Amino acid sequence: MSEQQDQEPGEGIVGQSASTAGFGGMVDAILLSLIGRLYNMADRAYFSGIDQIQSDECLGWEIKIERGKFGASDLKAHCAAAESFGRHRALQEAAAMLSQLLTPNK
Repeated sequence: MSEQQDQEPGEGIVGQSASTAGFGGMVDAILLSLIGRLYNMADRAYFSGIDQIQSDECLGWEIKIERGKFGASDLKAHCAAAESFGRHRALQEAAAMLSQLLTPNK
């Protein structure tokens, strides 16, 4: 595995930007900032989903369905958790695609 593959997204790119003259370096810095913000937003969405899935409405859904007591609030809680996990994935993918812009072609 190469040294670049062992790095977190955005790591090692700052040195790369320093060799880029003028405007390119500013664009790299802006992209790095945006990538970091997207990863932070993705993390928050993931933790929000974890919190939601641990709520009483989301716990024990199997027995609730078996007993016929899976109500609207339970479904709403599951949908909210799924939305958070979907947001997490979308933000992670967006950040990864932007990171690829800063990675030289191999």
